[in-house]
Amino acid sequence: MILAVGFAIDGSRYYKARSHLQDAIDTAALAVAASTEQDDTKLRSQAESFVLANLLPNTIEGVEVASFSANAEDIVIDGSGFVETTFMRLANIERVNVAASTTTKRAPDQIVEVALVLDNTYSMIEKDPNTGETRIQTLRKAAKSLVETLLPDDPSKQGTTSIALVPYADHVNVGADKRTASWLQLNGEERSVTTGEGNRQCTKTTNIVAPYCSKYNTEPKTCTRVRDGVTESYSCPVNTTCAQYSTTKTETTCTGTDRVTTNYKFYGCVGTRVTGTLRQSDASPTARYPAYVETRQNCAQPIIPLTTDRKSLLDAVAGMTHQPSSYTALTHIPSGIVWGLNVLSPPLPFEEGEAYDPQNRSPRKVMIVMTDGDNTLVSRTNDGKHLEPSGNASQIENQINGVNEDTTAVCSSAKAKGIEIYSIAFMVKKEVAKSLLRKCATDGAHYYDATDAAKLTAAFSGIARSISQVRIAR
Repeated sequence: MILAVGFAIDGSRYYKARSHLQDAIDTAALAVAASTEQDDTKLRSQAESFVLANLLPNTIEGVEVASFSANAEDIVIDGSGFVETTFMRLANIERVNVAASTTTKRAPDQIVEVALVLDNTYSMIEKDPNTGETRIQTLRKAAKSLVETLLPDDPSKQGTTSIALVPYADHVNVGADKRTASWLQLNGEERSVTTGEGNRQCTKTTNIVAPYCSKYNTEPKTCTRVRDGVTESYSCPVNTTCAQYSTTKTETTCTGTDRVTTNYKFYGCVGTRVTGTLRQSDASPTARYPAYVETRQNCAQPIIPLTTDRKSLLDAVAGMTHQPSSYTALTHIPSGIVWGLNVLSPPLPFEEGEAYDPQNRSPRKVMIVMTDGDNTLVSRTNDGKHLEPSGNASQIENQINGVNEDTTAVCSSAKAKGIEIYSIAFMVKKEVAKSLLRKCATDGAHYYDATDAAKLTAAFSGIARSISQVRIAR
């Protein structure tokens, strides 16, 4: 009876050791499968190091990689060791051999193209109550981590992944250097316009008038307004009683005009194509996009086309802002997705993308769409410019519903080409916006509801892992 109990104890130690060995060689196989090393001897050495590094003391003895093989598709590792017995020694069994085996599929040597379509609107100024960071700060960190994961700092470890960055707000910025591109239609010439004669002269005249209140006592008051979904407070004091009466009034009379020079430039801002349903896809690549010559930059930072240049991407991510100039950037999601589609598609406007693979394997094209709110702008039908909707509440709702339909249509166009879409709702409150993003994603597993900064970071990290994933296939 005592011997049987002893055998059971040693047996339990054996099964624990075998499970532990299996975990260790699985971990080693995954690490080796993700390596860019091609030399089998060095790969085996890596595997042995990973196995030994993942063993717990007093669990299994004499562990070694009994056999190792690697080819273009698989890593196969057989591991062995033994357990010193305690009670089985009474039956002259001093040790029990332990063995485990694993086969891991290597990440295929495929071309991967990733488009980051990221919200850079005014609402990204809001802070996460847990971290104190603004949303745009959190987004910069999360996007930086993804770029660093997919494009390692060591060039020898970089695969065939390229990344594009498409910041979007009310308009997308294709870059001021594209002003002469055949696929753009500027709404005017870049120019400097000078008005006025420069001969303005003013004189002041003080007259005696009937007594009037020239200074009021004021009462502090705080008003609120909503801009891109953000409720802002501002001071709006009101006049109460008169603090000072006057019997004189000074009037200023001017003749002539000031000389004023206004510069009109193309800052890279483009709108929506207005012909037919071109606003919903990248069809007809030669059909021009409306582009605007303006007095300031009324769009996000410029697109970075597909590239393997890690530094240029990290610099562009660090430069993302919710307010590129002195205006409040509102939200037009479909234009961001259209340009995410454009950077992945091989025809014009951008031609860095490879031809589509019907199976989306090589190249594997991935779009990551992130927003922190819903559409707040509509497209003007005559020139494609994005403006706030107008009219009564019902009319405004109908206009926004139309933009939401365009968003879904653009996502469907991308998915019809085989593009894999991840969508992220970052601290989104309205269910209509979440529903829009769920519809946009490839499937439910590709949608992330990131309710705080930590979940946004986790979403980007999970997506990065899924793009570069290897798997156990034993």
